[in-house]
Amino acid sequence: MKKRVLLLLLVVLGLFFVGCATTKDTEVFRFEVRELKLTISIQSESKEKELKLIRGDADKKATIVYTVTCVEGEKAGQIDMDNGIIKVVGTGTTDEGYATTGEGETVKIIPLSEGVVKFNAFIKGRENVADSIVVTVTKEIMSGFKVSAVFPEIYVGTTTGFRTSAIPSYLDSSVLKYEVSDEKIATINDNGVLKGLSTGTVTVKAYSSYDPSMYSLTTVKVSYAQAGSVVVFDADEFEIEDENPGIILENIGKKYGCLISGGRVNFELAGQKFIEAF
Repeated sequence: MKKRVLLLLLVVLGLFFVGCATTKDTEVFRFEVRELKLTISIQSESKEKELKLIRGDADKKATIVYTVTCVEGEKAGQIDMDNGIIKVVGTGTTDEGYATTGEGETVKIIPLSEGVVKFNAFIKGRENVADSIVVTVTKEIMSGFKVSAVFPEIYVGTTTGFRTSAIPSYLDSSVLKYEVSDEKIATINDNGVLKGLSTGTVTVKAYSSYDPSMYSLTTVKVSYAQAGSVVVFDADEFEIEDENPGIILENIGKKYGCLISGGRVNFELAGQKFIEAF
């Protein structure tokens, strides 16, 4: 009976010391940071971040293996080195394709796209001596965005473009999107060219596809152009002198107080007799 009790105590003590040793190794083997936040900038396609490990009492010459675990989506909890969020660069690789480093070497992480992953490290052959950190990748923040029309007032049939300014300024090179409040008054294409269709005022919303939550509003007034003058040759012919060749009968009527009916325009010019013309 005493032998059995003694044997049981020896087993318990053995497990205790093994556990302490394992815990000790696990506690001293860790990344220098507990969380890593990276930013994607359109000015730099590959901004690397070096990570160091504190090995403590662990074998300094041991090979360190690195893996990436997904925390979102269908692959949550699974190891995925081709996750699309970060790329891991070591000095070597395992047969499974995992990055590795040796004594005195650092591992590099390259941000690829927005997302969150779990970055893991362990000693090769001793998976219980390991550490993990959360890596969050975000896009660079746009702090300001403004838009203004090159021509705030345009005529029916004419166009205008827009000027944009972003903070930081190099984000102006990102793709812009435009919307108008009333497509019966004006339309705008993907290149940001607005064309007047009828009289009225439209609100234009411009935003960057880089950060759709950041947008700016401006207005454009559309009106008919005014005729420069009307030269009468006889009772049935007239000529319009104006810089805008797109002048229309309705505009002539508004300019000179004429009546329009059935495609006919009645002019009554100062100092000249009442005429009727097509």
